[in-house]
Amino acid sequence: METGTRRINGIKSLLRWLIGITFIVSAILKLISIDQFDLYIYSFGIFNFTWGSFLSRVLIAFELLLGLLLISRLYYRKVWYLTLITMIGFTLFLIYTAIFRNDSNCHCFGSLVEISPVESIVKNLILIALLFFVYKQKELAIKRKGLITSIGSVVTFATIFIVSSPDNLYNALYRPKTQINNEALELILQDSLLVEISNFDNHQIVAIFIPKCKYCHLSMQRLASIFERHQLDHNLLKIIIVGNSKAVDFFQKETQIDSYPIQYYPNPVLVIKAIDRKFPAILFMEGKTVKKTVNYRGINEKLILDHLQ
Repeated sequence: METGTRRINGIKSLLRWLIGITFIVSAILKLISIDQFDLYIYSFGIFNFTWGSFLSRVLIAFELLLGLLLISRLYYRKVWYLTLITMIGFTLFLIYTAIFRNDSNCHCFGSLVEISPVESIVKNLILIALLFFVYKQKELAIKRKGLITSIGSVVTFATIFIVSSPDNLYNALYRPKTQINNEALELILQDSLLVEISNFDNHQIVAIFIPKCKYCHLSMQRLASIFERHQLDHNLLKIIIVGNSKAVDFFQKETQIDSYPIQYYPNPVLVIKAIDRKFPAILFMEGKTVKKTVNYRGINEKLILDHLQ
C-alpha cells in the first residue's frame, strides 16, 4: 500500500515538474524570438509598440516565474490556483484567435516551434487535466519563503528586462546613432534606378536593407505593421535593397511583404560609406534632405506618424 502511494506521489511530482518545465520552455522560446512575439502582440491593434514590447516581457517573466514556483512548491496552493486561472485565460484567448483570426502560429512557443491556436488549445486542456491530477501536493516548508519568493520574483523580471530590453529603454540607455554621409547618399539617390525617391518633394521614409540581414527583415515587418494599422500611403515608404533583382526577390520572399515600392542598388561600397556600415538604416526624409536616421531599435510609431501625417 505504501509502495503504491509513493509511486503515485512520484508520478504526481513528475507531472508537476512537466507542467512547470512547459511554462519555462514556453517563456525561453518566446524570449529567443522576442521580436516576432512583439509583432504578434502589436497585430491585435490594442497596444502600440512601446506598450506591446513591455507587455511581452511581462508575460514572459510571469510564465518563467510560474514554472519555477510550480517546480519549487513555494506557496503551492496559491500558485496552483494562479496557474489554473492563467491556463483558462490563455485558452479563452486562443479560442478567440481560432475563431476570429487566421493565425498559423499562436506564438505560445515563440516562432521557433510553430503550433496553431487549435493545437495549443488541445495542449492547454491536457495541462489543465494534469494540473487537477497534481492538486494535492505539499507546499515546501522552509523559513523566510516570503523573502525567497520576493527575491526570486524580482530577479526573474529583472533578468528578462535586462536580457531583452524594450526598445524605448534600450534607446534611452545606449542612444544608438547612424551617421549619414550626405555626399555619398546624394550620389546614390542620383542613380536612375532611384529616381522615384530623389524626385519626391514631400515627407517620406526610405529604408536601406541588405537581403539576408535578420534585422532588415524585422524592420520591414515592423514598418509594414505600422503602415497597415494606420492606413498610411504605401508610396511614402520606399525600400532600397543593396544588390540586384534576385536580392529583391529573396527579400520579399523572406519578409512576405511585396506591396511597397522597392528598388535595388548594385554598389554596396557606396551604400556602406553613406550609412557608416550600419544596416538597417531608416531615413526620415523631406525632399532630398535627411531629417532623422534610425536603426531597427529606433523604429517608433509616434515618430513615423509625426513625420508623415
